[in-house]
Amino acid sequence: MSSADKGSNQDVQYHIKLTGPEMTLDCDISHDIASRIMMVVLTKGAAGLPDLKEKKNKSESDLGQDDDNLEHSLREFLTTHEPKRIPEQIATIAYFLKTKRKKQSFTKDDLTKCFEEAEEGVPKNLVRDIKWTVKIGWIAPKTDQADAYYLTKTGQDAVSQKFPAEIRRKTKISKGGRTKKSSPKSSPAK
Repeated sequence: MSSADKGSNQDVQYHIKLTGPEMTLDCDISHDIASRIMMVVLTKGAAGLPDLKEKKNKSESDLGQDDDNLEHSLREFLTTHEPKRIPEQIATIAYFLKTKRKKQSFTKDDLTKCFEEAEEGVPKNLVRDIKWTVKIGWIAPKTDQADAYYLTKTGQDAVSQKFPAEIRRKTKISKGGRTKKSSPKSSPAK
């Protein structure tokens, strides 16, 4: 093996053997396929099934389209896209509804059902959280349909990028709370 070949894992062959009541697999596979299989096995499917097509220069906005041929549950979709805050979860659910269920708009009731379907706790103040998600520009109210919303391009981009730290900083809403009054400065005694 030359020194150029030592750094490349693509030429390394792995052997996989899988047996079960309805199937048997015994073959050599590439490093890339072995890595993908390991990810699925180690995450118990939570990472979803990887796209086995080689794609060069994949753009971030294609994230949802790459998975079109794969069946994802809403729970898996949320796990894959890593939303942490409730507005991130709302935007991710909206993206799921748009790309997987071909639903262009959604309501508060749709969100409630989706949180339950994903076995997530339904936010205690969903109306406030929807307003926050609108304020940061990830969803917008439908003008022709009362109490309905749609995912914006900004929201789509945030979900596709898996909510990097910079986006989280820019979309933070300060806590309103009361501010402490400062006591008047006393003048020095003369």
